[in-house]
Amino acid sequence: MGGHVHRNTHLRALKVLFLFCDLQGISLDERLSQGRLLQLGEVEDLARHCRFSIDDLEAQVLRATIPYKSSSSTTVSLLGYRTRSVLSSNTEVGSAGMRLRYIARYLKWLTERRLLNLPPQHPMFAALIEVKSLVLDAILARVPGGKGRNGLGKRTSLTQEAQERVWQVIGPESPENPWKGAHARARNELIVRWLLGLGVRRGELLGVDIRLINFRSNEVVVVRRADDKHDPRGIQPNAKTLDRVLPFNGDLAKRTQDYIINFRRKFPLAKKHPFLFVANGGRPLGIRALNKIFEALRERCPDLPDDVMPHVLRHTWNDNFSIAMDDSGTAPENEQKMRSRLMGWKPTSKTAETYNRRATERRARKASLEMQEKMVKRTK
Repeated sequence: MGGHVHRNTHLRALKVLFLFCDLQGISLDERLSQGRLLQLGEVEDLARHCRFSIDDLEAQVLRATIPYKSSSSTTVSLLGYRTRSVLSSNTEVGSAGMRLRYIARYLKWLTERRLLNLPPQHPMFAALIEVKSLVLDAILARVPGGKGRNGLGKRTSLTQEAQERVWQVIGPESPENPWKGAHARARNELIVRWLLGLGVRRGELLGVDIRLINFRSNEVVVVRRADDKHDPRGIQPNAKTLDRVLPFNGDLAKRTQDYIINFRRKFPLAKKHPFLFVANGGRPLGIRALNKIFEALRERCPDLPDDVMPHVLRHTWNDNFSIAMDDSGTAPENEQKMRSRLMGWKPTSKTAETYNRRATERRARKASLEMQEKMVKRTK
């Protein structure tokens, strides 16, 4: 029974994708042949359509004037694409995340199947690898964090147990460490420490300039870079937040210095650019390579959440920050100001309010349970 339900859920997710492609006039085969997949705006629309029932989507297709152009005619025919599915029913916001995950897996399979038929030197090979990474990351970033509505659980973060598991695995001496080379092990552990310790975005991490790290004061300046002439990467990892100075403790400072001295400095190509994190060979680490680090981590540890990515560690930092503010007794309004500054948000940003609301809900839950326990003790 469970396998049947799982299979039906998977097929319904794919049907949503195919209906969406018909509505948008998208041919996935044609896109892939051009080294393309989905644009950011289309990913946004796809995430929104995943909240609709299949009945609603089919009705939209029937009303549309777009000529029928299937994105995957063979697969669609197998699913009974043109027929009214007995599986069709209203969907809830909570199921949108599952649909997006299944769609991401399908697009990953579809792209990799195309890559297997291309030689590495083919002009479309590198483009497909890059677009696969960017599109899948964009889709997974739009997976709702929880099953509730009205602002409940919209951010995904790692539990304390999952964080401990990550630390166990990424230790350079850990037998579970998925990376073989000494440089990769040291760099990837440091990457996780920067993400969980400072809460920086993926683009900010890849743009860290060693010239802006002050080891005397243990501070780093995070700046926005647009079309940086010093950045040789085809897709530059630009930051989306405000410039700011972030403090780091002595342990992170020592680990960062050790990485620069014992690993980064040994690559001649690393002397040609100022970026902290480098690939094997010395070139600046790119977005695709960073995503692969987390893919390897998830594959090595299937017990970790299947959406562990840099943005999830940023959400985790925010949850950890809320706990630290609880422990210190910081007033909510001051907590919001400090969070906005450290995250690089404008003082008027609503994002900080989202995290503060979650912290308030946690405090309210704790207070309610404590009151209930006191009531139980009185009646015993």
